[in-house]
Amino acid sequence: MNELLKNIALQVGGSHYPDVSKPYFEKTVQIVLEECIGVLEYRAENWLTDPSALEARRCVTAIKEHFGIK
Repeated sequence: MNELLKNIALQVGGSHYPDVSKPYFEKTVQIVLEECIGVLEYRAENWLTDPSALEARRCVTAIKEHFGIK
């Protein structure tokens, strides 16, 4: 498990981390991240003339790098 995700799981499960289902937790986080990235990608692709589109692309890249998403 990505170290950042492990730390999040510890925060969610506290001292009961072993009881947190690793596959369930990872899938939940993956879905949330994909939704967030999707919102930014939509903005970057559909608001091409908007100055925030470039920043949206930068955010997508930063989020993917931060969480180790390819």
